Amino acid sequence: MARAQRLPARTWPDAFVGGATCLDFINTVESPNTPKFVDRLSSYAMLLQWSLARGNLRPGAAAKLARLAERRSRQAVRVWRDGLTLREDLYRLVSSIENGKNPAPLIGRLNARLAALPPVPPLAKTGDRGFLHTLPGLDLREPLWPVLWSVAGLLTSDQLQRLGHCRASPCRYVFIDLSRNKSRQWCSSSGCGNRERVRRAYVANAQRRP
Repeated sequence: MARAQRLPARTWPDAFVGGATCLDFINTVESPNTPKFVDRLSSYAMLLQWSLARGNLRPGAAAKLARLAERRSRQAVRVWRDGLTLREDLYRLVSSIENGKNPAPLIGRLNARLAALPPVPPLAKTGDRGFLHTLPGLDLREPLWPVLWSVAGLLTSDQLQRLGHCRASPCRYVFIDLSRNKSRQWCSSSGCGNRERVRRAYVANAQRRP
């Protein structure tokens, strides 16, 4: 496994639009069950890369985890697969909440994960105003911990009432809708929003043709 390096956010196009770590984690899979399907967490190494790009891990901690994954490759695969299961559970959970369905079974699974978490580590300053938890890079499960802390925070915040999803098919990105009237339609205006506007203009022009 190659040493993890910090990658720019554009490695995951339009992916950091969720407004919360847990939602951006959900948004690492695109257009499932369609010919456009892309899974941007295709390995444990990519899980590390995503964590770096999202700012959940420091480069030093990610490099330690990359070396640990080389020595414990089977465990790294198990953690990666568990991450994919967590991602799907979170998508189902936020979809249930947004659609007014009972999320109790998924909450039970989430509570079991939260109960197994270690104590939250200290915060460290990362930039002019940013902070992150100082994960040491000693446990292969560390990339999943900020995701779980994030979803616990979201579920207990007022922002839970502002969950939204992209209206462009087949995109399934989810986000916190901070628009005044909860009127946000697209995961990003430059991505799905632009493609949908072009599609609608094409359809309108086709309908006007004799």
